[in-house]
Amino acid sequence: MDNLQKAVTSTQCNEEMAKLRQEVSKQEVSIKQYENSFQLYSRNVSIIASIFSIVILVVSLTFLKNLRLLSDGLLLGGLFTQVYSVIRGFMSEDNKYRFIVVTIGLIISLVIGYIKFIKKEKE
Repeated sequence: MDNLQKAVTSTQCNEEMAKLRQEVSKQEVSIKQYENSFQLYSRNVSIIASIFSIVILVVSLTFLKNLRLLSDGLLLGGLFTQVYSVIRGFMSEDNKYRFIVVTIGLIISLVIGYIKFIKKEKE
């Protein structure tokens, strides 16, 4: 009788382990789908934020350059938006996209620095 109980218990354990493995595999598939959709979402948010930051920066440096306080505030807001865009770009986990986002951020920073500081000294 003791061997029979061990066999039944062993069979029940094996069935429970099989069920747990199925649940774990389902959860792994769900997690993978979520990660893929999150990476796509992060890339899309990064693109939109980058576009808005460029628009804000252009408005700040062109249309509102006579209103110094407003211009500087928008400039700072545009730079923070660009930093947010770069961070979301890194969350997309796509190396080519990371390179593009960082390059765009660097170019924007160089252009703004030139327009805001060096161009003023020449005038």
